[in-house]
Amino acid sequence: MAMEERSEIRQRDGYRKILQSCEQAKKDGHKLLWVDTFDKRSSAELSDAINSVYWWYDMLCIPPRRP
Repeated sequence: MAMEERSEIRQRDGYRKILQSCEQAKKDGHKLLWVDTFDKRSSAELSDAINSVYWWYDMLCIPPRRP
């Protein structure tokens, strides 16, 4: 990946969110962090991402939070 492309990626809001999440997980003493990113502008990608999240919750035996 070109340096210019890396620099552009590092300016994105999502990239900063991931870094902040990693920092917080480390402060909280966690060794692992799950980050799922997707393009919210694409309804197909959003639907796939939501289905994937629930599949992983089921596979990991972590019940999804209910409102």
